[in-house]
Amino acid sequence: MSDTKGYKIKKKLLDDTFAIPRKLLSRLSEAGSCELKIFLIMASMETDDAITEDAIVAELERAGVSSCDLSEGLAFLRGAGLIEKSSLKKGEASTSYQKEEKEKKEKLEKHEEKHKSLSRPTYTSKQLAEAASGGGFRELVEWASNRLGKTFNTSDLSTLYSFSDYLCLPDDVIMLGIEHCVSEGKASLRYVEKLLIDFADREINTYQKAEEYILKRTSYLSFEGKMRAMMGLGQRALTSKEKAMLSAWQEWQSSEELIRLAYEKTVEKTGRVSMSYMHKILESWHISGFKTVSEVETGDKKPSSDSSSFDPDDFFRVALEKSKK
Repeated sequence: MSDTKGYKIKKKLLDDTFAIPRKLLSRLSEAGSCELKIFLIMASMETDDAITEDAIVAELERAGVSSCDLSEGLAFLRGAGLIEKSSLKKGEASTSYQKEEKEKKEKLEKHEEKHKSLSRPTYTSKQLAEAASGGGFRELVEWASNRLGKTFNTSDLSTLYSFSDYLCLPDDVIMLGIEHCVSEGKASLRYVEKLLIDFADREINTYQKAEEYILKRTSYLSFEGKMRAMMGLGQRALTSKEKAMLSAWQEWQSSEELIRLAYEKTVEKTGRVSMSYMHKILESWHISGFKTVSEVETGDKKPSSDSSSFDPDDFFRVALEKSKK
């Protein structure tokens, strides 16, 4: 009779461990590899203080992980009740071009205050049946099942019902969110949940607000893709600081040609790609009102300081006029 083989963790490795909550196991089937990596990184950092997105990205890159979408991963972990937002300590404030992002985060924290000790609830079959009896939820289920191309199980129905019951979003906003995810080729309920959690965080609770946000988001993602290609950033997760800079460039309506010129000047000056250096260049051009490459090239030329530009006739004429006053 052959022995049944099993496995165990090497004992000496257990001397250097960190805690993982059992609650993670209940959401394990829904979590992707990216979400798990982000959670493991955060758990390994062993701190009671708030961990910045930049710090998480740095740790991910140190571990050789460069393809995670940080914002989506964090949205899933918040929705699963595994992490919560927390204010940064004094002294960790954003720089000037991150002021808008900081204000957004403060607004989100107010919204999350009432949910900070809660996670998305799981509904019983009886509760879901009662919700469907009214007709509205049943229609939403039929529509969503058709658009996402799948038959929902009890867990899926629970997630779908949470969008209106827990996130407090109206059906037309939920449907618009689903439609947008389908248009991006991401027809999964888990991806929809991430987007709608973002809606709730930002208090996007009307069709008009959702439509405006989606248009802005689509425009930003297209812009980000072009900037990634220009600077050779690949698919690595961008830090919150980098996203804030890209948003500023887009808000300033900096053309691709103007950004490319800033990129070339940065590489010539520093010998490498530096978004911070590029940002300083583009910010100075924005403040100066330069909109085109030709305006920059003209504006960058300093007036000649050659002594031959001094006109003695003009000097004496001005002096004489002043003496008469």
